[in-house]
Amino acid sequence: MIRMKYLVAILVTGFFIGCYSYGPRTYMNGDVICIKSASLEHAQMNMADRQFVVNGDSTIFNEMRFYCVGGSMRTKQIMFDNHSRWDKAVYPEGSHSPMLIWENVDLLKNGNEYDVFVDGIESNKVSYSSIMVFDSKNQDVLSAKSIELDTLSKYFMALVKAAIDTSGYYEQYWKMVDPQHWERLQKIRNREEWPMRGINHQAR
Repeated sequence: MIRMKYLVAILVTGFFIGCYSYGPRTYMNGDVICIKSASLEHAQMNMADRQFVVNGDSTIFNEMRFYCVGGSMRTKQIMFDNHSRWDKAVYPEGSHSPMLIWENVDLLKNGNEYDVFVDGIESNKVSYSSIMVFDSKNQDVLSAKSIELDTLSKYFMALVKAAIDTSGYYEQYWKMVDPQHWERLQKIRNREEWPMRGINHQAR
């Protein structure tokens, strides 16, 4: 029992030392300088062009891209957490992960409904999570001329900063995209938690 108390004390001490010694660090995310810390306060947003080929014609839309947010799926997660499950999943040409689409969403609670296309890129050089928004007339509301651009930018940035990693989104997503991968993740999680469950049980 005494040795177990020492072990618990060492683990607790190590945890606090780790918290105090861990500080922000910077890294390059494409052309963006990210500051990594325990929070999402340093998220950055840029506007960019997104090109699609539809029926042989090239069309460019405005895409809101969020960098320094912990991965390419952050915007998918915040849409799931705030507006429930997506309506459609499509695979853009050359992509291995789906773009998720939410239809007829009253984003700002003002009666205006939007279709929201949510995607992201993750590679060795760059990682961002992105959003495109269209109104009921299929107009791109993230264009520089849109009167809603500033409001939507602030809305999505607030959701990104408030996001937490305990979301139920990931279970829904991986069960759709790759059920076997979800099972592997659960096995890894169970193996990581098992030693601590044993310590907690013995400490009581």
